[in-house]
Amino acid sequence: MRLNLRKIWRKVNIIAILKPGKDAKVPKSYRRISLLCVPFKSLERVILSRITPYVEKCLPDFQTGFRGGRSIIDQVLQLCSIIEDGFQLKQKTAVALVDLTAAYDTVWHQDLRLQLLRTIPDKHLVAFIMETPSNHRFDLRTSDGQESRARCLKNGVPQGSFLLLVFSTSISAISRRHCPPNWLTLMT
Repeated sequence: MRLNLRKIWRKVNIIAILKPGKDAKVPKSYRRISLLCVPFKSLERVILSRITPYVEKCLPDFQTGFRGGRSIIDQVLQLCSIIEDGFQLKQKTAVALVDLTAAYDTVWHQDLRLQLLRTIPDKHLVAFIMETPSNHRFDLRTSDGQESRARCLKNGVPQGSFLLLVFSTSISAISRRHCPPNWLTLMT
């Protein structure tokens, strides 16, 4: 099954906004905001409602990232409880915090496809979903009106994309492979 999304739906306009107090000459001083086509965002919401029940079954209860009705506050409360319980039992509690800097920008599409195939029983829906990040074109605009030439997005997903929920399954799979079963892994 080959789907051809309209080119305008694949276009992402990225607006670069200078962070307060940062040097304008340093690229990392800018916050990027991805502006997607409104009909495409509507389509994403429909797909998200369709895949959420499948993805939710694959995610551990303690994972809160990209999930409705959950937040970092849930994880902080859970961590505090674990620390308090350990203190009462005279046990030590260790915490390892991992910052996935630029996680959205580095999502590998092949792994994303694999996670989708493991999660969603409809291979045609998976093929349709995988058309959405492929061949996305973007250009960058700065607040002073400068604009880059259009480029092709080879890895990653646009900020705010429904694919971030699927990305959560990849993170969850990594923690299951590399953390002992008695460890609690908190993820955002």
